[in-house]
Amino acid sequence: MAAMGVTVLVAVIWMYFGALYVIHDPGEWSIAHQQLGYPLYIIPLLGVTHILGGVGLLIPNVRRLTEWVYAGLAINLLLAFYSQLNGGGSTWQKFDPILVLAFVFVSYVLRRRMGANRWSI
Repeated sequence: MAAMGVTVLVAVIWMYFGALYVIHDPGEWSIAHQQLGYPLYIIPLLGVTHILGGVGLLIPNVRRLTEWVYAGLAINLLLAFYSQLNGGGSTWQKFDPILVLAFVFVSYVLRRRMGANRWSI
């Protein structure tokens, strides 16, 4: 039950921020473009990949896909942390990706504990 709750939470948050990138939310776009220096053309692509990653977490019983999604989320969050360290913003904002990575890690570990044959949400 805990695995399902944490995984759904991570997936929904991941898709929410992806949707903000796709719909051109001014707040998220200004952070990504002005504060972090991402080019404007890459921001919608980041949004689409976020949405796909969130959906990938919710697909049941496809262990290999789930493993790749978790790997992608971890890489994305580590790169986001690196971007935050090199960009502006407060100290707390710099460690936001690490906090999210902790939730992703908890989700991964709890899902692995559910058993190899029970990867469903």
